[in-house]
Amino acid sequence: MISPSMMALSTSSSLAALARSRYFDVQSRARRVPEAYRAVRPIAEVSVWDINRESAARMVADLSNRGFLASIETDLEAGVRNADIVSAATLATSPLIQGAWLSPGIHVDLIGGFTPKMREADSEAVRRATVYVDTPEALHEAGDLSQPIASTLISANHIRGTLAELARGAISGRSNPQQITLFKAVGSGLADLVAAKLVFCSL
Repeated sequence: MISPSMMALSTSSSLAALARSRYFDVQSRARRVPEAYRAVRPIAEVSVWDINRESAARMVADLSNRGFLASIETDLEAGVRNADIVSAATLATSPLIQGAWLSPGIHVDLIGGFTPKMREADSEAVRRATVYVDTPEALHEAGDLSQPIASTLISANHIRGTLAELARGAISGRSNPQQITLFKAVGSGLADLVAAKLVFCSL
């Protein structure tokens, strides 16, 4: 995943983790996110939302054992509104995160969906945010982007740039504390390599 140091506020201490338990690979990815963020941000609190409460409880127990103040989130809107960072690792086909819920300064990671029919955030969330992607393919492979582009709510120019461009300094990350930032990943080996470099350099 992209280095939080490029997007999330330096004071970010709370994370809302959205997962879908029936998909093992996606759930496993969701479990790794808090640790990745804690490496570069003072993440202390993690709220876990999952359509399966038992799975959420298991993830909360795991996070608690690793030193997080973790809890189950039953109110998705409240969880998003109260978080400094929101990370979605689901295979949702209709938006879970609403743009109206995003507070100034929030950072959103969408790392679950990878087809044009999958959505984790609505078009208003994308419109309000400064958007970064792992690779240019995300513009047509990810429903979170391809659908608002197809509806002409945004254009391809709305996308600030790619992970590789961030890594080499061709574009900047967050520019002010009030900015809403959003990172959309569809997955690639190159993205993983660049993300590892970003995290290493930020430590």
